[in-house]
Amino acid sequence: MYRGSAMPELQGTYIFGDWSSSFLRSNGSILAAAEVTAGTWQVSEAGIDDGLRRNLNRYVLGFGQDLQGELYVLTAKRSGPSGETGEVFKLLPAQ
Repeated sequence: MYRGSAMPELQGTYIFGDWSSSFLRSNGSILAAAEVTAGTWQVSEAGIDDGLRRNLNRYVLGFGQDLQGELYVLTAKRSGPSGETGEVFKLLPAQ
């Protein structure tokens, strides 16, 4: 659940990821689920905007949260536990 203050529109939204749709392509995605009525959730893909691309182009490995409730996504460009392609990104509102 998002509990930070940088993106107030996401308060109470469950943020999760899809590792990838394939072992051969690093195309994981970040998803958001918001409860629209009691027991009914709407799931959507969170947009990625780093000024260069509109998709993550990485395998999603996990998420972390800091003491202020802000979220981080742990990623890698390789599917296996080898190499040095791991990266951590902080989730922030689009500029």
